[in-house]
Amino acid sequence: MDDKFLINLEILGRKYPLYIPRKDEEIMRRAAKEVERVYDDYVLSYDIEDLGKSGKDIMSMVACFFAMRSLGFEDEADLLPFVKRIEVLNAEVTEFLAEDKPL
Repeated sequence: MDDKFLINLEILGRKYPLYIPRKDEEIMRRAAKEVERVYDDYVLSYDIEDLGKSGKDIMSMVACFFAMRSLGFEDEADLLPFVKRIEVLNAEVTEFLAEDKPL
């Protein structure tokens, strides 16, 4: 059974109809609120009229903010250095256990 259903996600006063899995509804709504929060932060940080910025410019900055944050999480999640270190430690332990030692 398909557990997708229609929600109307509102971001900055516009409604977007989306079919999403039921399990994703809460996080999708939280994400929309986070987009609005970051958007508002940028609007407050910059005098849009003086800079000639439009809503699209601000949304581009918001998108860049989330992309940078996502890439940062990817970097943090890179486990390769840990895997390599574990392999070295495993080899050392194996070598130590293989040595003939008098009892």
